[in-house]
Amino acid sequence: MRIYVFLCLAVITCAFSACTETMHVYVPSAVNVPLLKEKNEVKGLVSLNAAQIAYAPTDHFAVMAGGQWVFNRSWLYGGDNGEYYGDDDVIDYDARGSSVEVGAGYFTALDEKRRAVFDVYGGVGIGNFRTIDDAYYQNAGTDKKVDYKVGSRFTKFFVQPSIGLSHKVIEVAFTPRFSVVRFHSQTRNSLAFANDPEGLANFTSLNNTWVPFLEPTVTFKVGYKYIKYSMQLTVSNALRDDEYSDTYITDYFQRVAFNVGASFNFGSWLNAKR
Repeated sequence: MRIYVFLCLAVITCAFSACTETMHVYVPSAVNVPLLKEKNEVKGLVSLNAAQIAYAPTDHFAVMAGGQWVFNRSWLYGGDNGEYYGDDDVIDYDARGSSVEVGAGYFTALDEKRRAVFDVYGGVGIGNFRTIDDAYYQNAGTDKKVDYKVGSRFTKFFVQPSIGLSHKVIEVAFTPRFSVVRFHSQTRNSLAFANDPEGLANFTSLNNTWVPFLEPTVTFKVGYKYIKYSMQLTVSNALRDDEYSDTYITDYFQRVAFNVGASFNFGSWLNAKR
């Protein structure tokens, strides 16, 4: 299955960033954008690599939680052994891992019909990802792949305001999410960076480092009342200037994420006649 829209946007993103070899130990998670309107409303999402839920115990306060898991995606995008029709500058097909997030925040409707919604959430997350040093492929795969494995854990703090339209049929939202991520507990197997001291220095410099990210996100949902088809695009920008430094830790961050799934919504406003 090929996601042509995603690939086009990914190519555009690469035109404005330094595309390098893909060795990602950070993959941006699907952003939980509930656009809740009322007390006791529940919203959630399930996709191939994410699950989310949000609940409003009052008319203006809500809690939310979510998780993602990254697995072997070659069957989804096509290709084998690193041949992915040029999109391997954006997606690291060797990346594996997971993360979880929890948060809480404020929401309010902006008009009398409660179609326009503003909300802002803050929260925390943890996760870990691992990948393979590209030297494994340069050596024509003569060694064991596991010997080239590298990985890192991380802790994340985030704030995400959203403004959007929430209707029985369609939802659209823009979320300029800001995150601060601390990478730690690096792992590196025996052959990773064995003949690449510069690469090793870059990777090691990421350990115990705080990195801010600006991750603008657009979410679109269409369906009717309780169930909608959801699409979301996130562009993850590390706010770290490596142009004049000796290391390039931004090479380890996936710059674009595209998520599709099924969202569900349970709220009394869905049955209102207005």
